[in-house]
Amino acid sequence: MKRIFYLCSIIVCCAFLYSCSENGELPVDDIVEPDVEVMSFNIRYSGGDTGEHSWENRKAACVSAIHTNNPDLIGMQEVRPDQKAWFDANLSEYRSIGLPRDASGMNAESTNIYYRTDKFTLLDSCTFWLSET
Repeated sequence: MKRIFYLCSIIVCCAFLYSCSENGELPVDDIVEPDVEVMSFNIRYSGGDTGEHSWENRKAACVSAIHTNNPDLIGMQEVRPDQKAWFDANLSEYRSIGLPRDASGMNAESTNIYYRTDKFTLLDSCTFWLSET
């Protein structure tokens, strides 16, 4: 008896929703734009590449891609100190957090997170490694 009651309740609810809609279609809310745009960007190391793949030939295109997409947050991989300095100087609307792999930070890659300062305020940050190696 309970199963029939539940089944009837579901049918009545579906019939009510169907009758409240235009042409038997359920109303759809407006599409909501995302509140935060996120970009992942593998920068590729700056040492060793020559010709068209050299950092000197790629760096302006990297900044241009960021400005074109205008993300709120950017996760960057393989960022070397010279590249980070370039981004810091050319992405004035962003700040970054992240540490290099080694303690000296002289030549090590880092995985930085850049965030728009007009949308976010950094309250706290920390870095942890999943292993010592």
